[in-house]
Amino acid sequence: MTEAVRGEGATLLDAHGDRFTNELAPRDEVTLAVLERMQKVGTDHVLLDMREVSEDRFPNVFEALRAAGVDPAREPVPVSPASHYVMGGIATDLEGRSSLPGLLAVGECACTGLHGANRLASNSLTECFVLGARAAAAATGKPDPGVAPKEPAGDSSRRPPPPGTPSGRWPDPFGVRRSSNGCSTIPTRSPA
Repeated sequence: MTEAVRGEGATLLDAHGDRFTNELAPRDEVTLAVLERMQKVGTDHVLLDMREVSEDRFPNVFEALRAAGVDPAREPVPVSPASHYVMGGIATDLEGRSSLPGLLAVGECACTGLHGANRLASNSLTECFVLGARAAAAATGKPDPGVAPKEPAGDSSRRPPPPGTPSGRWPDPFGVRRSSNGCSTIPTRSPA
C-alpha cells in the first residue's frame, strides 16, 4: 500500500471510524500513532479510508486491492505499519560505501546523511539517481561522468567510520541505533 494515497486525501481511521492522526506527518510519527491506536483499541490494524481519492490517480492500487477482496471506492482498507521504520540503516558516504568493505548501498536502505528515515519518495528517487551513479562508479572503479574528478584519497578516508555509541544515539528494540543526523545505524564488526 503506497503512502502517497494519504497525500491525495486518504485518512486513517480507528475501529470506531474516528480519525486519529495527521496523515501528512512524518512516517515515524504516523507509524507511532497507528501503533498506539491499535494497542488502545485492541486491534491488529487500522483503516485507511480512500473513498475520497480518485481511482484515476492510483489505478494499480485500486486494482490490486480489489483483487485482494477489498473495494477501496466503497469501504476502508485494513492497514498496519510495515518495516519502513528501519529505513536508512546502512550508513554510507556519498559514493554509497559502507563501513563493511565491498558493501555499497543507495536508496531507502542507505543513510547518506542527506536524508534519514523520514525522506520523501521524490527525494529518495533523486538520491537513487545521483548516488546510484556514484556507487556504480565506485564499485567498478570507472569515473562517474556526472561528477567532477577530485583529488585521490586513501581508501579509509572514503568510507564512513564503523558505527559506534557516542552520546546522542539511543538503543532500539531491534538493535538499531539512531545517530545525531537522524540515520539508523546497525552495529557492524570491523574486519579483523
